[in-house]
Amino acid sequence: MFDIFKKKKSKVVSNVRAWAEMQSQQDSKNQSIIITLSNSIIYGLSNFCSSPDLFEEKGGFLNEESKKILSAYSGDASLFEVGCYLYFRIDMWHIQNDKDKYREGVVYKYLIKKFLEIFEDALKMKNCHLILQNRLDLYGDLIRKKPERIKFYLLQLVSRTNNNTLPEIHDFDNFPVMISGIIEEKILEIEIESFDRVMIPICCKNLKIFYDSMTEDLKQFLLSIA
Repeated sequence: MFDIFKKKKSKVVSNVRAWAEMQSQQDSKNQSIIITLSNSIIYGLSNFCSSPDLFEEKGGFLNEESKKILSAYSGDASLFEVGCYLYFRIDMWHIQNDKDKYREGVVYKYLIKKFLEIFEDALKMKNCHLILQNRLDLYGDLIRKKPERIKFYLLQLVSRTNNNTLPEIHDFDNFPVMISGIIEEKILEIEIESFDRVMIPICCKNLKIFYDSMTEDLKQFLLSIA
């Protein structure tokens, strides 16, 4: 499950990236398939804003100011904010692919639980679950009423994690717009769009691999804890 990411190693210090990289080196044959799935999702998440040099290798150009901007959003706080959106999309994948009956056991009692454990430790925060629920409520409401506004809120929320500023719970009925520089906003938009277009489909592909490979015993266990 890790091979399809083909991630270039990051130069930025990140506890979550270090953890994900270490997990990717483990022999998955010695792990249960659900552990491998969870670890691969965190590894995919760690791709966000991780490799400024990769852009240049593909023929693009980043000046020093642009590299600073990418680095400013390479911290674990930014990964957590993007992760909230990623796990919302994972939950939606289950609804869209007739896997509703596994949502409680797979998404909430395992994948999200592991996500929260990792980030509570990395960010030294005990209310990550409340922040995540705040985001899931937001995206769930938007997907029903104004799906075109999801990217606006995601950009605004990630913008608030500049230089590893810790995320917090927001009242989205009274949510002031945060103004960033034009270049900073554009680069962040590109990173978010790239993650949405490339990494989320890969994570969803790993979900399909997981369900296609799942044994009958595991199915029954996951249904029993739902």
